[in-house]
Amino acid sequence: MHAPDDDFRRRSWSRYWASGALTSLPEDFRANYDGEIRSFWHGRCADVPDGGRVLDVCTGNGAVALLVAEGLAAMGQTATITAVDLADIQPQRIRQRFPALAKYIDTIGFVGNQPFEAVALDDASQDLIVSQYGIEYCEPEPAARQCARLLKPGGRMALVTHATDSAMRATMQQELEQYEVLADSGLFQRAREWRSGSLGAEGFVRALARIDAVIRGRPDASGSPLFGYVLGLTGQVARWQAARLQAQRAAVIDAVVQLEDGRSRLDQMLGVHRLLESPERFAGHFEQAGLALDEHGPLTYRGTHAVGHRLLFSKPDDPGRD
Repeated sequence: MHAPDDDFRRRSWSRYWASGALTSLPEDFRANYDGEIRSFWHGRCADVPDGGRVLDVCTGNGAVALLVAEGLAAMGQTATITAVDLADIQPQRIRQRFPALAKYIDTIGFVGNQPFEAVALDDASQDLIVSQYGIEYCEPEPAARQCARLLKPGGRMALVTHATDSAMRATMQQELEQYEVLADSGLFQRAREWRSGSLGAEGFVRALARIDAVIRGRPDASGSPLFGYVLGLTGQVARWQAARLQAQRAAVIDAVVQLEDGRSRLDQMLGVHRLLESPERFAGHFEQAGLALDEHGPLTYRGTHAVGHRLLFSKPDDPGRD
């Protein structure tokens, strides 16, 4: 697995959330999570006193923060909700796409471009910390120490991590191997050289023609959506004159950058799957930081579909308090 720095991770996930997706599963949910997922997060609102504080870690476009805001409103309670993410988060995109959620969006303080491990909130300031498909992308030990620092004594933390389905993992591994073929072919490097000016337009066209031939010669080229997309790009650009390529420079570079960012996200997701092979071991990082694991187990959707693993923690009360 590669170890992308924060700037590269920020760019790859900023691009994903800029698409306007509210959840990590936009093909399955038209708006926010519903069913058992929604019920799970609404249930966590019982751990928040009226006027309390909630922190959503690796919030993305705020799906879980919004569910908590919705659940608290249904209980007639208010809270200060902070939603943090390494990516560049623009909540106005969600407000425009889902106007019915505007009343909840306006109650959340979104903090983008911020690694969770470096968030400068006060010690023992949060009644509840939540995260879905997020905190596992952080460095486990620093993230666990940060959670323990931020939680109030008696505070709660609820996590939903990815379900490590072996079939899904095999599919992701196969796709990552195809991305590595693109990297080995020189696609990303030649695009960076063209963008920097060290490679001219004619040289870039010739490079794409060679890359096109390499991919077309692979036995799996016809059955791969990823290779199909790249062949559509390389086949078209390789036929252009240099002048036309220059005119389309921004669009072509953006298409290659999207591929590079997709490779980064997939690489990170596979790393997360390896990390989560043992939920108990993953939970151990938080236990070593001083939190107690109260409950864990699978979270299902519509009674059958495994959507993740839920982990509920608490921070022991300060023994020095009355």
